[in-house]
Formats: sequence, C-alpha cells, structure tokens
Amino acid sequence: MKVIAVEHNWDENYCPPSVAAHLMADSAIMRTDKPFFIPDVTPRLVGRLAVAMRISRLGKFVASKFVHRYCNEFTAAIVATAENDEERLRQSLVDAIDGSLMLGDWIVDDRQLEHLNDAQLTMMCDGKAVCQASTQHLAFNAATVVESVSRYCTLKTGDIIVLAMHPYGLPLTIGQRLHAAIDDKTVLDIRIR
Repeated sequence: MKVIAVEHNWDENYCPPSVAAHLMADSAIMRTDKPFFIPDVTPRLVGRLAVAMRISRLGKFVASKFVHRYCNEFTAAIVATAENDEERLRQSLVDAIDGSLMLGDWIVDDRQLEHLNDAQLTMMCDGKAVCQASTQHLAFNAATVVESVSRYCTLKTGDIIVLAMHPYGLPLTIGQRLHAAIDDKTVLDIRIR
C-alpha cells in the first residue's frame, strides 16, 4: 500500500500547471483512536486540513471517465508537516513521520466523485473552528488526479490519495484536541501529545 499526496491543489496563491505529488511512508497513516506524538527531531510542525480517498481496485492508466469505478470511499484528514516548503525540503523525511497522516473514518458513497467535488470540510482545535474549506476550490478534481497519478504508477487496492492539503497550517502543540468534519459530520478526533 502507498500514500500519494498531491501538492498545492488547494493553494489559492499558486496553481501548478499539472498535478504534482509525492509519496508518503505507509507508517505515516494513523487512525482516529490513537494520539499523535510530536517527535523531538522535527522542525516546527503544523496540521493541515486535507481530503483523502481510498482506491478500491487495481488500475493503471485510468481514464477520468472511469475513475468512479476505482474508488468509493473518502474522508477528511489532518496532515502534520513542516511549517513551510523550505523546511520540508531540507528535512525530506518529515513526510514520513509516524502517524503524520491522521485519517478520519471512511465515508462510503457510490456517488463519491460528485460528493467530493462539492464537500465542505472543517478543522477544529479544542472545539473552535480554525479552518474551513470547500473542495469546489481544488485546482484539480479527483478524477483528474487519479488519471494523472495512474500514468506513473499502478494504483492498488487500499492505496490512499491525499487529494489536497489546505495551505493554512495550525501550529501543533502538546495538549491540543483536533477534529475534522465533512459536511458537519465529524470523522476525526485526535489528541496531540
């Protein structure tokens, strides 16, 4: 299983000419029932609201019109990453931190692509909304992303694609409690330790 994270897909200040992505370690995946421990060896970390989808069947060179056959699960997530791109590039292993991809509970929806194109996401810290975003503002929609990344690598059952990470980053500190929701449905509840 692999995790493919798309870069700058929600960034209003920069729109890449094509889908740009990088791989994250599978050990970065963490479910909602465990806390996230901030490691001592990392630069300052921020939590970014994200939207992710899970691949449900093997596929290579998937045309955008067939993407609906390859995924029907999605969720909100929070990604712990370096505060800025410069720091992330200098310490490239920051994307491999254990538990840095905090995934919410998966939502199964046969109309996933339609829902994903118009989903409202919210990240909360200690009960207060700190980031709200709509997937209507993605530079590349889910179908375009899957078509693009499937040209470079075979998508396998269980692979996760992080479609977008919001440019706003909440500085992570010990003691915080983070929530993420899709359309007012809370899917993620994480404590920072």
